[in-house]
Amino acid sequence: MRFAVVFYILFLFFARIGFAQEIAQQKVVQQKSANVVEQAKKLKLAFDENDEYAVAKSYEEIGNDYYKNLDYAKAEENFSKAKTIYSKIDKQQDKIRVSRLLAKSQEAQDKIEEAIKNYEDAGDVVEPNSTQASKSFSKDDNTNTALNFNDASRLKNPNLTEQEKLLKRNIEILAKAKEKPENTDDLTYSYNQLAQVQMQQKKVPEAIENYSNAFVNSKTPQKIIANGNLLSNAYANTGKYDKAIEVQQTILTTPEIQNDLSLKIAQTQNLANIYTQNDDLENALVLLKQSYDLAIQNNKTIDAKNSLEAMVKIFNDKGNTGKSIELYKQFLSTLESLIQKDSSLTDSKIILATEEKIKQLESEKTLKDQLIKKKSTFSYFLIGAAILLLLLLLFIGKSLYSIKIKNKKIELQSLRREMNPHFVFNSLNSINQFIAQNNELEANKYLTSYSNLMRSMMENSNKDFISLSTELELIKRYLDLEKLRFTDKFDYQISIDELIDIDVVQIPNMLIQPHLENAIWHGLRYKETKGNLLVNFLLHDNKVTVKIEDDGIGLSQSKALKTKNQQSHTSIGISNTQNRIALLNELYKKNIECKINELQVPKIGTIIEISFNI
Repeated sequence: MRFAVVFYILFLFFARIGFAQEIAQQKVVQQKSANVVEQAKKLKLAFDENDEYAVAKSYEEIGNDYYKNLDYAKAEENFSKAKTIYSKIDKQQDKIRVSRLLAKSQEAQDKIEEAIKNYEDAGDVVEPNSTQASKSFSKDDNTNTALNFNDASRLKNPNLTEQEKLLKRNIEILAKAKEKPENTDDLTYSYNQLAQVQMQQKKVPEAIENYSNAFVNSKTPQKIIANGNLLSNAYANTGKYDKAIEVQQTILTTPEIQNDLSLKIAQTQNLANIYTQNDDLENALVLLKQSYDLAIQNNKTIDAKNSLEAMVKIFNDKGNTGKSIELYKQFLSTLESLIQKDSSLTDSKIILATEEKIKQLESEKTLKDQLIKKKSTFSYFLIGAAILLLLLLLFIGKSLYSIKIKNKKIELQSLRREMNPHFVFNSLNSINQFIAQNNELEANKYLTSYSNLMRSMMENSNKDFISLSTELELIKRYLDLEKLRFTDKFDYQISIDELIDIDVVQIPNMLIQPHLENAIWHGLRYKETKGNLLVNFLLHDNKVTVKIEDDGIGLSQSKALKTKNQQSHTSIGISNTQNRIALLNELYKKNIECKINELQVPKIGTIIEISFNI
């Protein structure tokens, strides 16, 4: 139990401070923050000087930084902006270069159609019905055109054998032109793609060889780790753990990794993971302890957390939960100091702030361009008139919408404030019965409970939603009142999922009470023996489900006991509830559902399930 509490505290803490980014991005956040800030300065200068070519170059460089750090979505965003500007100012060579980078970013995200279009743009490939598009490029053709034509053809062709041929052709071309940095990156990329295709073809030895080629040709630390991990995983998946460990150790000893503390810690964790897969838990724990100590000493909160979780998993699998609790206690004792000294958290905020600054610069540039184009008074007048008309239409639309919503809310409030006539009538009858029996003590007790319940209902009558804790208090008061009225007729039990925070979760006000009343008045009170009423609150898939179950006489027998007049009358409470559910769903999009089912022989009774989104 103590272990669960400690783990839950840690989970809430990390969720609160926002550690939801990808681990690979976290490892390079400090370098990214410096690069992004520098590029933002260049971009601002280019905007101020109205130099569109410099603006495009800045976007391309920002895209390159994100691409190197494997953040392909943001790389695509910036490459796309650069391409648009290069096309606008007719810089064809620059457009071709950035189109290939854009295509590679899109392919990495499985945006195949967009990638094909940009590979064709990068290679100046013409339409398929032309002579050029139908020919096969040879080693003497222009390298860039050949590469992009082959890649576009590869993505269009689902045949793995043809894809393999095209990738091998690219490798042959690039191997002869390695002097350019972009060609080296393309060579690594092609080896990687070829290995993936061969793995799909079950050509495991060839795939491993090409993963190895990609690894050997990797230049940046991020690519060294990424391609090394692909090679290591390929070995591990074929049971060659000694080879997988050898690759991970090679990565770890690479100077670029040794010189970057976060990458060194991450790679130590990767090596430990391979040992874990090979059931060598002792070596795995030694490495994880090293990475944990290194992270703690250098104030790397995320790295320490990752190492800690890996160690805890191993200890839990071994049944040593005491050691897990000890590790968590140790981590918690240093956590506050660790966060205060962790510069990577500040770097993350710098990146976000700088990205927002770039967006602001773009907005300001767009506005500035618009103002330059709109010089004449007539144009300003038309724009002003159009804006005023639009605002007027928006105001009218908003007013009509507000009136509609207000009417719905008034209707909902009216329904919520309606009291169930049967409930009031029966309560007064019970008081009258106690008085008639000269049972003044019970009458006073019942009247006091009834008054308290009515006061609580009135206090919350203007709220559409109340906390689950408040709703539970109202339910308990109501059920206690009914138990006082129907002595020895039923017992009730309320259970709540431990994952539900009753003070935080909001629930529709008094949506449950009418169903409890029906269960008691039409099911349990007619039962010859003492009945049971169960109310369960469950949490699943971000939805709360209220399950009301009674072992009364059931819907069919209850209906048979009613007079003809009663059978033609729909319960006011249930009808009210159905109308409120419809309005709540319309106003708040809560997706509230209510299901009523009758239990069959041998178990008689009724189950009601009310579910809604948190």
